[in-house]
Amino acid sequence: MRYADERAAVAEAAKELFDRGLVAGTSGNLSLQVEDDLVAITPHGTRYETMTAGQVILVDLEGAVVEGDLQPSVETAIHLRTMATRHDVRSVVHSHPVYASMFAVAHRPIRALIDEFVVECGAEVPCAEYAISGSDCLAEHVVEALGPYGRAALMVNHGLVVAHTDLDHCLALTANIDRTAQIVLGAETLGGAVPLPEEATNLFTTVYEYKVKEAKDET
Repeated sequence: MRYADERAAVAEAAKELFDRGLVAGTSGNLSLQVEDDLVAITPHGTRYETMTAGQVILVDLEGAVVEGDLQPSVETAIHLRTMATRHDVRSVVHSHPVYASMFAVAHRPIRALIDEFVVECGAEVPCAEYAISGSDCLAEHVVEALGPYGRAALMVNHGLVVAHTDLDHCLALTANIDRTAQIVLGAETLGGAVPLPEEATNLFTTVYEYKVKEAKDET
């Protein structure tokens, strides 16, 4: 089996995503670029708790199956289009965390109201325009929402996409975004979430964009 270690890492990350309550059932999908033209991605409709490295599919950048007996995720286009557009991205995680999904259903971006969060995500996690799940149009909307610096975007009426340099960063950021969404929602019930001072947002956004540029330069 080619890229056994990398495919095992995808399967283990899928289990962690499930164990942390960031997906339910067989929803969501994960990928890891193992070569410039080859991606390991979770299969369609396969439970995370029992997923094995052998079930993880290898596809090329056109979405053709290179190795694997199952069908790749229906959202494969999102993963491949993001990697083709953003060469600093080598891993993509699509999840359905409860609090972030509330913002997605409400068509509301998650504002970065905590300074550390701005450093990780920029000024906000934006909303990508709606399109049917699994469509090329949805992939285009996600790439557009991510832009040149974005690490995450909400798919309205759907869930969350995180794009980063590796699986560990994707998992950590997914959990952080959902926790931040919970905090913002709670603050709003207490009378309103108060934004950071503009100078702080600008400063930390600059740090965030520098980190992304640095990752781009390393690819």
